[in-house]
Amino acid sequence: MNLKTGKATKIIEDAGEIHLSNNKIFYKKTSRNKETDTLYSSDLNGKNIKVVEKFANTLTVENNKLYYAAKKSDGSYCIYEINEDLSGKKQISKPFYCTHILSITSKSAKYTVKENEVEETYKMDFASGKITKIN
Repeated sequence: MNLKTGKATKIIEDAGEIHLSNNKIFYKKTSRNKETDTLYSSDLNGKNIKVVEKFANTLTVENNKLYYAAKKSDGSYCIYEINEDLSGKKQISKPFYCTHILSITSKSAKYTVKENEVEETYKMDFASGKITKIN
């Protein structure tokens, strides 16, 4: 939306979860299967659309870097960091299994695991690899 004129312009069709950096839009299209949504990037005007990851989950943008979870073929997840220009992709977590990923930051991820029919919440620190139960 142009704040001066109040005119709204649609730049991306069917965008679900949307995150902005200084120069890019990162988004997943609206879908019923949140675990296997494709993650896209585009310029701020909606042009130059690129696929970032085919099976992406929770994402966040910090300091013009994108952090997201990718689901592997064995059902595990890994957290990745990538620059907003899609260079420098690196895996910042060990593979892990979970029920839901609650949040991701540049330093950690919170997720749930079903244990004996009860969902327990854990926090994984990327620098140390330490996993802490936080219920």
